[in-house]
Amino acid sequence: MIKHSFSIIKESIKKEKILTWINSKLIVNTTEINDEFIEKNLKELNSIETIWIKSDTNREQNMGLNYYGITIIPDNQIEKLTKIFQSNIDFNNKDSFEKLIRSITNKNSDEILVHFGI
Repeated sequence: MIKHSFSIIKESIKKEKILTWINSKLIVNTTEINDEFIEKNLKELNSIETIWIKSDTNREQNMGLNYYGITIIPDNQIEKLTKIFQSNIDFNNKDSFEKLIRSITNKNSDEILVHFGI
Protein backbone atom coordinates (compact mmCIF):
# COMPACT_ATOMS: atom_id res chain seq x y z
CA MET A 1 0.00 0.00 0.00
CA ILE A 2 1.28 3.47 -0.91
CA LYS A 3 1.89 5.77 2.06
CA HIS A 4 2.74 9.40 2.81
CA SER A 5 4.95 10.22 5.79
CA PHE A 6 4.43 13.06 8.22
CA SER A 7 7.50 13.79 10.34
CA ILE A 8 8.25 16.07 13.22
CA ILE A 9 11.79 17.31 12.57
CA LYS A 10 14.17 19.68 14.33
CA GLU A 11 13.99 23.02 12.52
CA SER A 12 17.75 23.05 11.99
CA ILE A 13 17.19 20.46 9.23
CA LYS A 14 16.48 23.39 6.89
CA LYS A 15 20.28 23.84 6.69
CA GLU A 16 20.83 20.30 5.37
CA LYS A 17 20.56 19.14 1.75
CA ILE A 18 16.99 17.96 1.11
CA LEU A 19 18.11 14.55 -0.11
CA THR A 20 19.24 13.80 3.45
CA TRP A 21 15.96 14.84 5.10
CA ILE A 22 14.14 11.50 4.85
CA ASN A 23 16.85 9.67 6.84
CA SER A 24 18.04 12.53 9.02
CA LYS A 25 18.95 12.05 12.67
CA LEU A 26 16.98 15.25 13.29
CA ILE A 27 13.67 13.42 12.75
CA VAL A 28 11.89 13.22 16.10
CA ASN A 29 8.84 11.23 15.03
CA THR A 30 7.30 9.85 11.81
CA THR A 31 3.81 8.58 11.08
CA GLU A 32 2.68 7.03 7.82
CA ILE A 33 -0.77 7.70 6.37
CA ASN A 34 -2.33 5.74 3.51
CA ASP A 35 -2.43 7.43 0.11
CA GLU A 36 -6.13 6.55 -0.05
CA PHE A 37 -6.83 9.00 2.79
CA ILE A 38 -4.81 11.76 1.12
CA GLU A 39 -6.62 11.29 -2.20
CA LYS A 40 -10.04 11.14 -0.52
CA ASN A 41 -9.40 14.40 1.37
CA LEU A 42 -7.38 16.26 -1.26
CA LYS A 43 -9.90 19.11 -1.58
CA GLU A 44 -9.71 19.91 2.14
CA LEU A 45 -5.95 19.40 2.29
CA ASN A 46 -5.54 21.83 -0.62
CA SER A 47 -7.00 24.58 1.59
CA ILE A 48 -3.86 24.56 3.75
CA GLU A 49 -1.12 27.12 3.07
CA THR A 50 2.17 25.25 2.79
CA ILE A 51 5.76 25.52 1.61
CA TRP A 52 6.84 23.13 -1.12
CA ILE A 53 10.51 22.18 -1.09
CA LYS A 54 11.58 22.03 -4.74
CA SER A 55 15.35 21.94 -4.20
CA ASP A 56 17.98 22.95 -1.65
CA THR A 57 17.51 26.59 -2.65
CA ASN A 58 13.95 26.65 -4.02
CA ARG A 59 11.09 26.84 -1.55
CA GLU A 60 7.69 27.84 -2.88
CA GLN A 61 4.61 29.11 -1.04
CA ASN A 62 1.74 26.92 -2.19
CA MET A 63 -1.56 25.35 -1.23
CA GLY A 64 -1.92 21.73 -0.11
CA LEU A 65 0.55 18.90 0.02
CA ASN A 66 3.24 18.29 -2.57
CA TYR A 67 1.92 14.87 -3.56
CA TYR A 68 5.25 13.65 -4.95
CA GLY A 69 7.63 15.80 -2.94
CA ILE A 70 8.40 17.46 0.37
CA THR A 71 6.06 19.92 2.06
CA ILE A 72 6.56 22.02 5.19
CA ILE A 73 3.34 22.73 7.07
CA PRO A 74 3.79 26.09 8.83
CA ASP A 75 2.79 26.35 12.49
CA ASN A 76 -0.11 28.68 11.66
CA GLN A 77 -1.68 25.91 9.52
CA ILE A 78 -1.24 22.99 11.91
CA GLU A 79 -4.56 23.52 13.68
CA LYS A 80 -6.38 23.44 10.34
CA LEU A 81 -4.54 20.24 9.32
CA THR A 82 -5.30 18.61 12.66
CA LYS A 83 -9.02 19.39 12.27
CA ILE A 84 -8.99 17.77 8.82
CA PHE A 85 -7.40 14.64 10.28
CA GLN A 86 -9.78 14.56 13.25
CA SER A 87 -12.93 14.98 11.18
CA ASN A 88 -11.92 12.42 8.55
CA ILE A 89 -10.19 9.71 10.59
CA ASP A 90 -9.75 6.48 8.70
CA PHE A 91 -10.98 4.05 11.36
CA ASN A 92 -9.04 1.21 9.72
CA ASN A 93 -5.88 3.13 10.65
CA LYS A 94 -7.10 4.91 13.77
CA ASP A 95 -3.86 4.27 15.70
CA SER A 96 -1.77 6.03 13.04
CA PHE A 97 -4.08 9.05 13.02
CA GLU A 98 -4.12 9.31 16.80
CA LYS A 99 -0.31 9.04 16.89
CA LEU A 100 0.04 11.75 14.25
CA ILE A 101 -2.41 14.10 15.98
CA ARG A 102 -0.59 13.57 19.30
CA SER A 103 2.78 14.23 17.65
CA ILE A 104 1.56 17.41 15.99
CA THR A 105 -0.09 18.67 19.17
CA ASN A 106 2.98 18.00 21.31
CA LYS A 107 5.70 19.23 18.95
CA ASN A 108 8.20 21.72 20.37
CA SER A 109 8.71 25.25 19.06
CA ASP A 110 12.09 24.26 17.55
CA GLU A 111 10.45 21.53 15.46
CA ILE A 112 8.62 21.61 12.13
CA LEU A 113 6.00 19.35 10.55
CA VAL A 114 7.10 17.93 7.21
CA HIS A 115 5.14 15.84 4.72
CA PHE A 116 7.02 13.42 2.46
CA GLY A 117 4.91 12.53 -0.56
CA ILE A 118 4.89 9.23 -2.40
